Amino acid sequence: MFAKPPVLGTVKTRLAVAIGNEQALWVYEQLLAKTVSILCELPYEVAVFYHQQVPLQPLPITQATHHLPQYGENLGARMHNAFQWGFDHGYGPICVLGTDLWSLTPTLIHTAFKSLQKKDVVIGPASDGGYYLLGLNKPNAKLFENISWSTDQVLTQTQALLESESVGLLPIHTDIDTFEDLQNNGILYRNYLTHFNLIS
Repeated sequence: MFAKPPVLGTVKTRLAVAIGNEQALWVYEQLLAKTVSILCELPYEVAVFYHQQVPLQPLPITQATHHLPQYGENLGARMHNAFQWGFDHGYGPICVLGTDLWSLTPTLIHTAFKSLQKKDVVIGPASDGGYYLLGLNKPNAKLFENISWSTDQVLTQTQALLESESVGLLPIHTDIDTFEDLQNNGILYRNYLTHFNLIS
């Protein structure tokens, strides 16, 4: 799991442009709590990789036996290093996911690992052209080089690098990155409106 500590002004910055830092922080906290609750339901061992540094109070995930800082000059390098750490420590298959998916379910993660029983790679496509989950059976450094990170080309560019490998695709889901994304996620949006007394 890739996560940022919930610090005002540092999370959901694209969303914050529309609703402000305080409200964006609240949304992030809901997403973070949802992701943590889902991972606590699963039998898989979890390593949490934190942006910049490990907080004094790590996330309360029962199966999280490792709390580590991310390192690398961009998202690709940070993901590659996280996968490599896992494989170097004898883990595999490995799935990496973030904290942006309100529609995350235990079934979705189970399906990813089941797919990796037959496929080299599994990808959870995001509706914005990126991906919300990536799973590997073995190291694959090329997937993290020369990718236009944080653009709508991430998924297309990644798939182009996998033409010679078997790939499993999960259902398309929407990350919560913008106000439109928030509006399109009914329960979270209603909770947001209620929490901030925005319902007229």
